[in-house]
Amino acid sequence: MLPPTTDANSSSKGHTKATQTLILNAAPQDIRDYHSTDISRISIPMTDFHTLKNTFKGDLVTPTDPDYAKAIARWAANAERRAEVVAFVKDPADVALAIKYATANKLPIAIRGGGHSPAGASSIEGGLVIDLSRYLTTVTVDAEKRLAYAGGGALWETVDKASIAHGLATVGGTVNHVKRRFSLSKNHSLNLCLQTGIGGFVTNLMNSASN
Repeated sequence: MLPPTTDANSSSKGHTKATQTLILNAAPQDIRDYHSTDISRISIPMTDFHTLKNTFKGDLVTPTDPDYAKAIARWAANAERRAEVVAFVKDPADVALAIKYATANKLPIAIRGGGHSPAGASSIEGGLVIDLSRYLTTVTVDAEKRLAYAGGGALWETVDKASIAHGLATVGGTVNHVKRRFSLSKNHSLNLCLQTGIGGFVTNLMNSASN
């Protein structure tokens, strides 16, 4: 964790000279909420779309739905792909169900966070997109500890606004005056969480990678 510092280079309008850095923590504040559903115990067949729809808490969009074009739209038009299913997940249980359905039906998977990849990494032709951008976008800031808890679909704009409200700044993005002083975002990430397709929920990935 970095101490509060003064950035002498941040003198342009709209930037505060005194800059306190913020550590990004992708783990929820109460990790127990993410263990409330043990998806590995659900034995329903995952090949049937209607079965998935009846179990899924978020939104499932297919080519016949009126909002399909909006669901596959991307920041870069060349990155759009015609997915068979777009799964707007609400929680880790939804993620696990989507992975199980895609696996059972041999559908390739893409993950969409902010959908900003011009190469099309967040899109998939004829496959299933696990989309975090509709429901998993919240950012909570613990100003005392200088920690931000961010959902996988949160944009840097959301992170920045939540941070600025507490007089803090993040090192996210490519064009960033704070990043030039404090290096890459990954160097200030405390924890990442991974939902597996068989119901597991892995935390402390940053610590595991450093070890």
